[in-house]
Amino acid sequence: NPDCRTVRGLQALIEREWIQAGHPFASRHRYSCYTPNQTRNKTSGATFVLFLDCIYQLYTQFPCSFEFSTQLLILLFEHSHFSQYGTFLCDSERERNELNVHTRTTSLWSYLNRPDVLQTFLNPLYEPNANVIWPSVAPISLELWSDLYLRWVIDQRSSVTVMSQIQELVTREKELRTQALKLRKQAMELGQEVSNLMKSGNDT
Repeated sequence: NPDCRTVRGLQALIEREWIQAGHPFASRHRYSCYTPNQTRNKTSGATFVLFLDCIYQLYTQFPCSFEFSTQLLILLFEHSHFSQYGTFLCDSERERNELNVHTRTTSLWSYLNRPDVLQTFLNPLYEPNANVIWPSVAPISLELWSDLYLRWVIDQRSSVTVMSQIQELVTREKELRTQALKLRKQAMELGQEVSNLMKSGNDT
């Protein structure tokens, strides 16, 4: 669904298929995914992380088809484990209602949808694509999500710098395109004026 490749669409998908559907976030994410196996219990699991990883794999193959960047996926991963917001609290909608989570906490979406915050998670290469995307499932097409799994091992500043440079290039391209349209319009107007002058000269 192309809508799910937008920020609001992804939020709606997670809200519908994970939160309201009753995924037990509290039980599954009681322990961090970095916690050693011997200290976890049987209810813990990385199902939601696998879901985010699937989106990441799609993103790497179709980087222009997603409105959001992979930093948004990392944000969702972090807040699903430990968050000051109530979106991923409890194991079911019933528990959230019993504990009045909706009235006692703030939704992560309300924070994320603030224009100044949302801007930092947008993909500068995004081009709306209504077509269905068919990813390659060959093992060679899969990539390790190093920004997440190796975040404490590899310096991530280079990827942030690259994204900033891409944003600058995209912004510059838009400015040049706007200037080109203005110059084209001016050229057409000048051409029309010349044509009118030549026509009036011939009439005299």
